Order: sequence, then C-alpha cells, then structure tokens
Amino acid sequence: ELKLDIIPTFLGAHDIPVEFKNTDSYVDMICSEMIPAIADEGLAKFCDVFCEHGFFSVDQSRKILETAKYFGLAPRLHADEFVDSGAAELAVEIGACSADHLMATSERGVEMLANSNVISTLLPGTTMFLGSDNYVDARKFINAGCDIALATDFNPGTCTIQSMGHIMFLGSVMCGLTVDECFKAVTINPSKSLQIDNVGVIQKGFNADLVIWNIDSINKIIYWFSQKNLINKVIKNGQVVY
Repeated sequence: ELKLDIIPTFLGAHDIPVEFKNTDSYVDMICSEMIPAIADEGLAKFCDVFCEHGFFSVDQSRKILETAKYFGLAPRLHADEFVDSGAAELAVEIGACSADHLMATSERGVEMLANSNVISTLLPGTTMFLGSDNYVDARKFINAGCDIALATDFNPGTCTIQSMGHIMFLGSVMCGLTVDECFKAVTINPSKSLQIDNVGVIQKGFNADLVIWNIDSINKIIYWFSQKNLINKVIKNGQVVY
C-alpha cells in the first residue's frame, strides 16, 4: 500500500461559472457560503485564488483570502501568470504561503516577495505546455533574495507533466536556476510553502521521506530527466514503499 500525504486546497475562485452574470455575485457566494462550509467540514488547509485580469481582481482576491483567513484557511495565490496584475504584492500583503506562476511580476513585486515569507513558486511546465516562450527569469528572483519552489502545476487544462525531474530540467535550462537551486526548490522550500516543518531535509527530527537514486551526482537528476529507471527506492516515514 502506497502511503501519500495529501494536503487539500480550496480553489473555488479559479473561474466564474457561466450561470453568474458578474464576478462579484460569485465572490459573495464563495465568501458567504463556500468558505464557511469548507472550513466547517475540514475539507481544506489552504484557499487559493486565480488573481488575473478576466478572472478575479486584486480587490476580489483580497476579499476571498481575508475571509479564508478568518475561517482558518491559509492563503495562496495564482499570481501574475499572464500580466502584472499586482497579485504578487497582494500575496505579500495578505501573508500568503505561496505566490504561483509569476511570469509577469513587476520589479516591485519581486522586491516585495524577497522581503517577505511568501514562497515564489515557479511552474515552467505550464509555460512549455502552453507553447509560450515567456519563462520566468528565476535569476531575477534569486538575486533579489526570494525563496524559490518548483512545481508541476499538473492539471488537465494547462500542464500534464507529472515528472519533477522534467520540471527541474525546465527550471535549470529555461529559467536559469542552478542544479542546487533546483534541488532546494523541490525539497525544503516547498515544505515551507505547505507549512510542513518536518520534511524537506535529511536531519534528526525530520520524517524519513527519501528517494534513493541510482546516480553518482545530483546533476544527473536533471541531465537524465526523461529516464524512469534511475530511482532505486522510495522511503516514506522510514518504510520502503517502492
């Protein structure tokens, strides 16, 4: 039996259902009905919002996330995926755990992220899947002092990549991260983003969640990103599960 940690997020504010004539009425429903029900039933740890022109504005996103915080859900944000909407700045203002995408974030947004506890989560698989060349310049974020995470953004609409090795490859080759920065971006920094304080490093007191690789250099995780036979063992909570 494969044991997994599943950490649920409520993303009711991803798009506007066709039956709603305006976004505000849907935002009202999210805040007055959905979030209280989600919190009451303990269905999610986080609340996320797609803050983007044509979807949810900064003000609407703020209202949703402030409501979520009131009901005990930690905020996250889809931020500045296509245009600089000020979502990165909102992520800092609201105390979000993570701001995701960040392809169009302004210099001010990057600076604010660097001076906050918000994890800057890059999703280069989405850029590739959508056929875009607008990859995040990760060096801009690193040089400013941001903590970077990498994730697949695995979903049926904009990215069906499941391999973290593939995402690390894109993070390195297309976004400018070093191999060590990629490794940190898929271990300790995501654990901060998920508010988990006992995974992400090999250290006394941490869970023994480990992947044992048939390689002699960390560089080869990225170099052989498409190979599936490099993993020797997967250890979950100290037990070999693969």
